Amino acid sequence: MKSTVKKGLTVTLIIILALWTILVTCCFIFGIKGYHMYRSAVQTTPIQEKISEIQSMEHFVKYDELPQIYIDAVVSVEDHRFYSHPGIDPIAIGRAVWNDNIFSEFIRIYNRNIGRQGNRYKLYLEAFVQCRWSYAAAGY
Repeated sequence: MKSTVKKGLTVTLIIILALWTILVTCCFIFGIKGYHMYRSAVQTTPIQEKISEIQSMEHFVKYDELPQIYIDAVVSVEDHRFYSHPGIDPIAIGRAVWNDNIFSEFIRIYNRNIGRQGNRYKLYLEAFVQCRWSYAAAGY
């Protein structure tokens, strides 16, 4: 009995260690890719030049000049946990990954069904979406 529990803990520890290794490796790979993207963007347009460009826009308003009620409204709508996380919100990231997976599954099923039923329904859907965009652009 004792050796079975010990084997179970060992297997669990190995699985956790493997998952941790995969996570660290992915973070490292994406971190390097992100750094290269950052360097490329900075070489294209230096940060100080981009800051000057934004600040010279006609409707630019400094943060200090914004009313507190506006700041509170933006924070409450965009990120209600803004003041409780250090800049990265793991809950929001998890929700985005979850929703993205569900949405991609919906698209996969939708495309399979469309393929079975023929392109007729796809054309109807595209026409419907185009019509909605036209109404949205017209302000309806």
